[in-house]
Amino acid sequence: TNENSKNVFAAFYFKELKEIFDNDVKEIVEELGLNYIRVSSSTTDTNKTINDEIIGKIKSSKIVIADFTGQRNSVYFEAGFALGLNIPVIWTCKKEEEKELSFDTRQYPHTLWETKEDLKEAVAEYLEETDSSPLLEQTYDRLTEYDTMTGEEKAEFLENIVSGIEKYIEK
Repeated sequence: TNENSKNVFAAFYFKELKEIFDNDVKEIVEELGLNYIRVSSSTTDTNKTINDEIIGKIKSSKIVIADFTGQRNSVYFEAGFALGLNIPVIWTCKKEEEKELSFDTRQYPHTLWETKEDLKEAVAEYLEETDSSPLLEQTYDRLTEYDTMTGEEKAEFLENIVSGIEKYIEK
């Protein structure tokens, strides 16, 4: 896996979910200090094929979010490619389409969502609970600077740690 990467690749049905992913999911990913990555013909360098771009971006990613709403073959391909590279996949699908999932992917734990808030919450929870979370890395990096912080910076730093622990306990 690419534990040091901050890239999160998003695979989804553009026609149906572009607004939710490019606004709401992207917001959650970036709030956690990660890079939201998706590939389309409009984001692909004209010197590359879209397939080369997709493969390269997946290879450089820490996690792939694969939403199977709309049953797009490309999403199945992208999730399978990530699995082959041992890159974790967040499996999602609109609840109303659960029965349409391919038999060979039903064995994976899909987050079934009804509203964009459900999807955002599930993605945020997964990313926050990832052992090598960038938030944990950032906390460690800041901890090494603790001795050089001002009193106000130390107080803010400690408040953030306590807040993170409280969030974890509430779950």
